Amino acid sequence: MYDPSKVKSFDWQNEVGLRNGSTDNHSISVTGGSDKIRSSLNAGYFKQTGIEYAQDYTRYSIGNSVDFKPVKFLNFGTSINFIHSITNSSTSSYGNANGMIPLVTPMIVQATG
Repeated sequence: MYDPSKVKSFDWQNEVGLRNGSTDNHSISVTGGSDKIRSSLNAGYFKQTGIEYAQDYTRYSIGNSVDFKPVKFLNFGTSINFIHSITNSSTSSYGNANGMIPLVTPMIVQATG
């Protein structure tokens, strides 16, 4: 008779080596001017650490805008923004572990010499 307790299995998902993910988001903005001209400067930093190692995202941003109102009915404006992002990604270890057959155990190779 079949006894499932005698079948060896391996929990691949538990052995992937996950970590706690985190997100940091910081921004600052400065605005000033008069009735005729207004200016704004902003900067930001965003970092997200994934639950898998080697899966992270970082973004730096800076921007500037100027509005000019020479008369009551006319308004000119301009803005410029710069964004630099870094994506660190690799093959999903957790996704690969989901596809592994639980009846197969990892092979440990001993170094010789």
